[in-house]
Amino acid sequence: MINVKIAGFKELETSIKNLPSKLKKEVAFRVQQSGERFRDLAIKELSSGMLDHPTGFLAGSITKIPVGQSSELNCSVVAGKEYAPYVEWGTITKVQVPAELTAYASQFKGNGLKTTGGMSPRPFFFKQAPIVQKELIKHIENIIKNL
Repeated sequence: MINVKIAGFKELETSIKNLPSKLKKEVAFRVQQSGERFRDLAIKELSSGMLDHPTGFLAGSITKIPVGQSSELNCSVVAGKEYAPYVEWGTITKVQVPAELTAYASQFKGNGLKTTGGMSPRPFFFKQAPIVQKELIKHIENIIKNL
């Protein structure tokens, strides 16, 4: 399972909690919509022909779920297949993990039984975060600007 959390949103979330109820609902709608957009972009990426023999199981395992006490302002997008990290970052000698995800990716590291070969990375998941984050911030700024 891969989870993603948009960083830097905690401070904004605190100020959103002080907004009037109607505006808070609008922001919450945008947060949930962004989770769906993230999910859709990841599925679209997998469906783009990037995999040699796609079965659809990985794309079908990507879901958006609410999390936390204020679940309307939080959601988690999850790739539910155990092989998702290996598709995302590659295997054996072909592993490529972005520096900011190294600590997270280390939990999927194998035992080093093989030292040659491997599968090239086919990023489909984490690359969606900057796209969705930028869109979400723009939507929230527009909501606040229209006060």
